[in-house]
Amino acid sequence: MQVRRPLLSWVCVLLIALPQLTAASAQSPSNAQADCQAILAQAEEAYTRGRFDLAITLIESCLSRPSLDTETSSRGQRLLALTYLAKDLERDAREAVRTLLRLVPDYQPDPVQDPPPFVRIVEELRGGPEPEPTPEPDHGDTGSGWFRKVLYGAGAAAVAVLVYVVAGGDSDDGADCEELPAPPPIGP
Repeated sequence: MQVRRPLLSWVCVLLIALPQLTAASAQSPSNAQADCQAILAQAEEAYTRGRFDLAITLIESCLSRPSLDTETSSRGQRLLALTYLAKDLERDAREAVRTLLRLVPDYQPDPVQDPPPFVRIVEELRGGPEPEPTPEPDHGDTGSGWFRKVLYGAGAAAVAVLVYVVAGGDSDDGADCEELPAPPPIGP
C-alpha cells in the first residue's frame, strides 16, 4: 500500500491541476488582448502621472506577449515612444517609432495630441533613412547651457537698468522732473 499512496497523490494533483492548466493555456487571444489593453491603460495612467519607468515596464510586459493584434501592438509602441521621449531617450523613442511604422506603415501622428518631437520623428522615419545628426556648434564648455543662461540673465538685467534710467529713476511723484520746453514753431 505504501507504493500506491504516492501514485494516488499524483493522480489527485493532476486531476485538480489539469483543468486549471488547460484553462490557462487555452486562454483565448481576445482575453490576452483584453489583458494587454488593461495593462496599456495602466501604463497610460503612469505616463500621465510622470511615472515613466513604471510605464515602460508595463508597456514592455504587454508587448512581450506573443500573438498581439496590430492595434494593440501599435498602441503600445506609440506609448513607449512617447514615454522614452519624456525621459529624453530619443534613440529608444526612434526604435519604438520604427517598430510602430513596421506595424502600421501609413501611421499618421496627430499634431494636436502628439508632442512635436514625436511628430518630427515619425515624419523623419517615414521619409526614408534616418538623417545624420548635425553637430552642435562648439561654444566652449557651456555645461548644460549654463553660459547661455548667464548671458541671457545679464542681458535681461542690462535692459532692466536701461528702462529704469530712461524712465526717470525712482521718482514717484514727478517732483524732481523738469518740464520739457515747448517745441519750436514750424514754418516761417
